[in-house]
Amino acid sequence: MQVKKALKFFKADLQGWLCFNAVNEQVPTFVPLE
Repeated sequence: MQVKKALKFFKADLQGWLCFNAVNEQVPTFVPLE
């Protein structure tokens, strides 16, 4: 189950990286519906 664990970590890491980039570049990843 090492691969599953690695995939889970990679997915979380990728999400965090995207969020960090979005905040860093000050570009919203989504437009909130008001």
